[in-house]
Amino acid sequence: MQRAVLVRLVISLIAACVALVYLTPTFIHSLPSWWSSFLPTDRIHLGLDLQGGSHLVLEVKVDKAVENTMERLKGDINSLLKEKGISPSAIERVQGNQISLKVPSASSDPVRSLLRSEFPNLVIVNSRPAGGNTEFVLGLQEKERRSLEESAIDQSLETIRNRIDQFGVSEPIIQREGQQNILVQLPGIQDPERAKEIIGKTALLEFKLLD
Repeated sequence: MQRAVLVRLVISLIAACVALVYLTPTFIHSLPSWWSSFLPTDRIHLGLDLQGGSHLVLEVKVDKAVENTMERLKGDINSLLKEKGISPSAIERVQGNQISLKVPSASSDPVRSLLRSEFPNLVIVNSRPAGGNTEFVLGLQEKERRSLEESAIDQSLETIRNRIDQFGVSEPIIQREGQQNILVQLPGIQDPERAKEIIGKTALLEFKLLD
């Protein structure tokens, strides 16, 4: 009988000691270094609400992505027409996301055919006579525009994730919010201005043909 009581007492003491070890992580800095070897290595990562940090909502300028694409297409159209022996009277980007193309009226039908065959991602919004010329107003197909905007947001998400890696932040939150916003939460990062500086760096990749 006494032996059974002694066994239970020993088990209780061991359990108490183990519990004490696991209840000391908040005092880890004041404990000897050898003590930490007995502590569990897996810890709960505190979120933004518990340890503070930076909360940012970033807006992706999808309109700028569309404008850059239209600027590129404007150059492609101009080059193609010159290859076909057609000199545009004028070609410019208007309203940000449209192209105004003026060609001699005698060339209007061949130009219309070229636009439809070589630029299927464009739609002729309007065409009208303009003093011996024909003006074509071109815009992106709606499906193409939406795809371009989605691609811009996806690329922005990937770029932000890569840049956040510079902070070494544990379990950051980087996700889309609404139509064209990106939510960024950085637990433990108390310098939001530094975060904005790194995340907000503008990057532009261009391919140019060299002679």
